Amino acid sequence: MRHRTVALLAVLLAPVVLGACTPAASVEEHERSREEVRAVAAEVIPALADALGGEVRWARGEYEAYGLKNDLTLAYQADADITVVTTRDDVATAVADLDWTVDDDAGGGASVVGERGDLTLRATVREDHLQLSVDGPRLGIGDERPERNGQESLGLPYPTFVPYESPGATPLPSGDAEG
Repeated sequence: MRHRTVALLAVLLAPVVLGACTPAASVEEHERSREEVRAVAAEVIPALADALGGEVRWARGEYEAYGLKNDLTLAYQADADITVVTTRDDVATAVADLDWTVDDDAGGGASVVGERGDLTLRATVREDHLQLSVDGPRLGIGDERPERNGQESLGLPYPTFVPYESPGATPLPSGDAEG
């Protein structure tokens, strides 16, 4: 009985002792994932803004690191902010209409989570805007690492300034008014 217990503990603890490392991906695999995320984000961000009647305020991408010292992964992530007053249900419908599988249990609260292949889209509804991210898969890091240059533009056209206007605010009078 004691030998079985020791053997069982050895089997259960082996991943902890040896480390459950994610296999390292090549620099080329990281770069392919980056390009895929950028292409999909360039398609879906403006399409979602149009579907919801909003405007893209900004959009950028960068590698995000995850994990611990011996099991680091990188995922390329594109983030955007869309100026729009909307509801979670409207966002979920728009995301599904853009051919993403919406996971109603994953988002919780004001968030919508969609999946397409190995990409994940997360949209969080705020009072007067929508925060959006398109994330690539988490790929292991080996001795060769992709070049991480911080935040980079996604090359989407968007205004340099979107004035803040709270929902239900009374518009300011124009200069044409007599007074």
